[in-house]
Amino acid sequence: MSPPDPTADPAAEAEAEAPAPRPGAARADTSVTDLACDKLRRACRALGWPPARCSAVVGELRRLWASWGDVPVRQRTRYRSAISPEGVPFELALVWRGRVAEVLVDFETQADRPSPPANQDAGREFLRRLTGWPGTALDAYLRVEELFATDWPQGLFPLWQGVSWLAEGAPVFHVYLNPGVHGPRLAGEVTAEALARLGVARAWRAVLTHLERLDAPRGEPVGLALRLSGPDRGRVRVYVATGCDAAALDAHAGIARGHVPGRISSALRVATGGRGPGWASPPTLWFTLAPGDPVPDSAAVDIPLAAHNDAWAHGRVSRLMITQGVDPHPYSTALGAITDRPWVVTRTQTLVSCRPADQRGRPARVAVYVAPGVGAEPDPTT
Repeated sequence: MSPPDPTADPAAEAEAEAPAPRPGAARADTSVTDLACDKLRRACRALGWPPARCSAVVGELRRLWASWGDVPVRQRTRYRSAISPEGVPFELALVWRGRVAEVLVDFETQADRPSPPANQDAGREFLRRLTGWPGTALDAYLRVEELFATDWPQGLFPLWQGVSWLAEGAPVFHVYLNPGVHGPRLAGEVTAEALARLGVARAWRAVLTHLERLDAPRGEPVGLALRLSGPDRGRVRVYVATGCDAAALDAHAGIARGHVPGRISSALRVATGGRGPGWASPPTLWFTLAPGDPVPDSAAVDIPLAAHNDAWAHGRVSRLMITQGVDPHPYSTALGAITDRPWVVTRTQTLVSCRPADQRGRPARVAVYVAPGVGAEPDPTT
């Protein structure tokens, strides 16, 4: 594989791009890269980013995926990646921190013959090629890489990556690690060792102690996320699945610095219309841990939406944004730009993530994840 070239001219490359078909009518030969770049381009334009910036962002994604993304979508879905409910190996997210918009593409790098072990190897190779990108460092990831390497990855995913952009600046890279890669029984042990190597064990122990004091289910760590670049490089997210109701999840989040009691449970009620624990799909709580801190820096919740159509999801997400002090109009505009059919017949919004505003005055973060919208509709049971 040839490494991505961070010095190439993205605007010049973008001018040479062949127009991709709209996802709602994607041909069988539409490539993964064309589909993703079409979504990304429309999202950036809908957010009002300058044309040159939109071209640069799309050009960067094309170069990042040059080694594997030109294969037709239909061929790639023979191996169904869990990163999207359609099996396509990417998903786009629209993210707001107050008024600041961000676009995120999460993906699973594909091998020539995709399988969990082959994709894990391809993902590791992809990450090593990122060292030439401005502000990107792999030191944290390399400290824990071998903990998540195995001949046959188990669980939801082998290794995922992500890249995000603001209206200006260099791309920010992410990596997502599966604590259950050796099997669910070892997930807690793998998590503890990884967090110790990353310098955030103290905050994680505070989380576990807090849950014990609440006499709450310990919960299963189901994912770790590292930022490889950007101002939050070095921080770690730990995703925990418990299946608890809204009030219990809010109490679990109480260990985080600046947490305002009631805001997590309120977000859950607004986004789902219920309190749990009879969730159609259980929410996932996540904590952000910073090296040396005694407690988590923040807590947030991921709320599944895929059991409902996009019209229902749009109404719920819009209400959630209003309660969090985020203007929902840019979200509505962007969603309309990247979908192609009436919202009452589509289910492309898979989840909404909410980190409420905290006592320190930090604005809320709301992210909406959107499936590629090609092929079979999302399975409402996932």
